[in-house]
Amino acid sequence: MGTAVIRSAIDLVGFAPEAMREAIFGGNFEHFILGRPPFQYRWRQWTTGSFALNTGCYGSPTRVLGSFPSGRLCVGYHRNPTGAGWINGFEIGRGQLQVFAERTEANYRCSASSEWVAIGLERGILQAAAVEHFGREVWIPQAGSLNLNVPQRLLVGLDRLIQGSLREDSDPQESIVPITRLLAEILVIQNPDELRKSALRWRKRAAKMEVAEAYLRSRLALPFDGRSLADVMGLGERSLQAMFKHAYGIGPAKWARCLALHEVRKELSRLAAGDTIIRDVARAHGFEHMGRFSGYYKELFGESPSATLARL
Repeated sequence: MGTAVIRSAIDLVGFAPEAMREAIFGGNFEHFILGRPPFQYRWRQWTTGSFALNTGCYGSPTRVLGSFPSGRLCVGYHRNPTGAGWINGFEIGRGQLQVFAERTEANYRCSASSEWVAIGLERGILQAAAVEHFGREVWIPQAGSLNLNVPQRLLVGLDRLIQGSLREDSDPQESIVPITRLLAEILVIQNPDELRKSALRWRKRAAKMEVAEAYLRSRLALPFDGRSLADVMGLGERSLQAMFKHAYGIGPAKWARCLALHEVRKELSRLAAGDTIIRDVARAHGFEHMGRFSGYYKELFGESPSATLARL
């Protein structure tokens, strides 16, 4: 008798980051919306044993930071993307598939209404399928990520299996073996040397954004200084602008403000009404002009800071 299948679902209207923290089974992710309220989130998952399937869709442009689970590889792709996505240094889109080693850090941005799919499985199970069906193991990095171009027939076949397994009247366990075999086939046709080069490029690009993230978080209470950030990253200011536009769809100054607004909201969510005043929290995160702060906040979250404090 197989392991029981556990199905889960979330449908949200309104930004609720704690409800999305385990967007991928066993992972830990922080969410940042980039605009266009009201925020909506649709998520489906089934798990059985060490195998997990997750799929989700954000109604607004969203950035996600976090780490994939230990003990499992994660393989993901976009379904019907409405615009370019970005993860760990590379633009991703239709016809591509990503592979993440265990515990890999994720820095992901997607356009509004793009649906993502993530499959979690043990490395040994995938390698066993590669040996059984294709006579050899495949190259998978021990750390970091890969971005693969996949023949359409294979990606269409994989997506058909996954969508079938999400139907309420299906038995997902019947899809595990064919899904694993298809993933092995996708990897076995890749050039290992090219995969190694790609993994190295990902690590270098992702490292630059990690430097930028740490720098901006350390200076949330200070005015944004693009020249200083560019110097820290070893870039010119134009190159810095281009890098952020490519990665997040917005420039570094707007991302710094977006980050600070999320930190304000997080702080408000920890307070009971009357514990403090919104002005103190806003100023602690670099907002001196309360009128502008309230405007930025409502534009991003679709409600005023006082409404957040009262509701949370």
